[in-house]
Amino acid sequence: MTNVKRKSLVYALILTLCLGVIPFNVVSFQAAAETKSKAPAVTAKTYSKKAGRYTVKVKQAKVDYKTVNVYVPGVKTLKKVKGKKKVYKIKATAYMYCDKKVSKKKSKTVKLSSISSKKKYFTMAAPAMGKYNFVVKYYNKKGKKLKTVTVKNAGVIAQEYNIAVLNATYGPLQFSLSLWDITKRDDGRPIPTTIATTRKKSYNWSKMPPNVQQNPKMKNPMSTSNVASMTNYMRKYVQDLRSLNKNSKFHIYLTDTYVKGVLELACRTKLPENRYDVTFLSDGSSSYVFFNQLYGGENAKSVYDTTEAEWKLLKSAWKKGHYVDPRDVKYAANHESYSLRKYTYAAVASANNVKWWVGRKDGTFESQDAEFLAQAKARMEQYNMNDKLNKLKAEKHDKAFKAWYHFSDSMFADATKNHKKVMVLMGGRVTSEKDFAEFTAFVKKYYGSGYEYYYKGHPATPTVKYPEKQKQLKDANVHDVDSTIPAELILFFYPDVYVSGMSNSTLNTSYKDGRTCAYLGARKDWALDKDDKGNMHVIDGNKFQIFFTQLTDAEKAAGKYGELGIPAGHKCYLVEFNKNPKYDYALYDYDTNKILYHEIKKAGEETKSAGAEKQEAENNTEAAAPENEKTAADSAE
Repeated sequence: MTNVKRKSLVYALILTLCLGVIPFNVVSFQAAAETKSKAPAVTAKTYSKKAGRYTVKVKQAKVDYKTVNVYVPGVKTLKKVKGKKKVYKIKATAYMYCDKKVSKKKSKTVKLSSISSKKKYFTMAAPAMGKYNFVVKYYNKKGKKLKTVTVKNAGVIAQEYNIAVLNATYGPLQFSLSLWDITKRDDGRPIPTTIATTRKKSYNWSKMPPNVQQNPKMKNPMSTSNVASMTNYMRKYVQDLRSLNKNSKFHIYLTDTYVKGVLELACRTKLPENRYDVTFLSDGSSSYVFFNQLYGGENAKSVYDTTEAEWKLLKSAWKKGHYVDPRDVKYAANHESYSLRKYTYAAVASANNVKWWVGRKDGTFESQDAEFLAQAKARMEQYNMNDKLNKLKAEKHDKAFKAWYHFSDSMFADATKNHKKVMVLMGGRVTSEKDFAEFTAFVKKYYGSGYEYYYKGHPATPTVKYPEKQKQLKDANVHDVDSTIPAELILFFYPDVYVSGMSNSTLNTSYKDGRTCAYLGARKDWALDKDDKGNMHVIDGNKFQIFFTQLTDAEKAAGKYGELGIPAGHKCYLVEFNKNPKYDYALYDYDTNKILYHEIKKAGEETKSAGAEKQEAENNTEAAAPENEKTAADSAE
């Protein structure tokens, strides 16, 4: 069938849905399904099997926990047996299966004499929540097997589950920062959390936080990073858990480009609306880029009406076992897994059990329909990574978080590949970065080719929205860092990077002494001065090596600094050094990309000035400081 014919069929189905031929319960989509609502009871069952005089019963000791009691009701009688048939030890093994193959197993062996005739059971831990066959074997003292009893389809269950299928970088970062909040109920009981991610190397799986696991349905979870394959296994796990207790609730976490995951994990498994909720995690700039592409015009409401109707159709069809290809809806992308990446808002706004965590609402999401945009933003939740990180630190979980998760191995990959240090240029809002291009040129000239240079802008003005900024960075050979990632978080994972830039909260307060290099927009006297109460100004100038500002017209008219010989009409900047034993200031000629240095006057000496040609070091991988002298940033190492 051609793509045109398939799309025609989909629109026909939408029309049929609207006419009521296919039943669609709007109320069910609007039914609140909040996490803290009172849920039906979830209780553990007893599973048993009898084989002659051998009887085995298996029961989870306590819902939400993996401890299992293995009962041996005839233990008192077994202890009385004499001779070769006397049971000496019992071995119990819990097997989890996927596609008729063992994916997980765990065993425990106990002596019969250790089992209390009164309690009649011993305990063992299941590998994870889920469905198991418990195989119990009886042995005599010589190790001969006397009997095998298998208890099939025994459940180890929880009241709630977190199920996460994650792609990209930003969304998994949000999820990982939140783990210490979402893996426990209000009553302190655990919420088992299962993760499948395309970025497996971002995690140290031997350092997982409590209550977190990879999908136990996968014998080798590291074997694939294909989101469709991972979802297939996760769906089978959800189906198993759902079959064990209909009252359990599922909290599904998906990156917002993977809207199809809702169809796979909630609709295809036939979860009732009040037994699951969905949290979409931001994919960084993609979140608003796709939103703006779809809803940025004046017809946002009519576009939304179409996407909502199509989304509801897909959900209804998939719940009934009709797996309509999501690629056939009107605004779909031609991608197997991410076809519905523009349907995130439709999925969010059409149901009360769906949330959307975004990095920032203002300055990112756009629409010519102001009323529609306001309504859309009201359905988003702004996720503050700094607050989450500070909370982790306050609760002493930050070390565990850092040991487990590393959000980007690729962010500074070029620096690693080229064996260079990292210099991050901290910008502001693109619309107010006065002199930033000139500042960038100076920093690269002064610190030289021993660094790889990166730009981190303000979250409110992502580089992806400003072609002129993209060109500026490309022309300067500066890499762009996703501006939606907080600078504090970059520092948390990369404490050894060097930074230069203009006034912002991170540059002003967060970086270590010796790692803050050049500052744009403040004169040295002001930066090192204190207010009437003895406090530093907005910045702590003592942390910086250089202060970079444009010469004023008055300074130019008065001929100030003219002894350094900047040609008339050139764009020049004052460079003031802090704690430099040789130079107190310099002038940077942007037109010629040269720095002219002024040596500190010693007692009894005349003031010395030197031209750029003599003082600048060429092709120096250590630093482009005068006469091959290392900069403060290098000497700090």
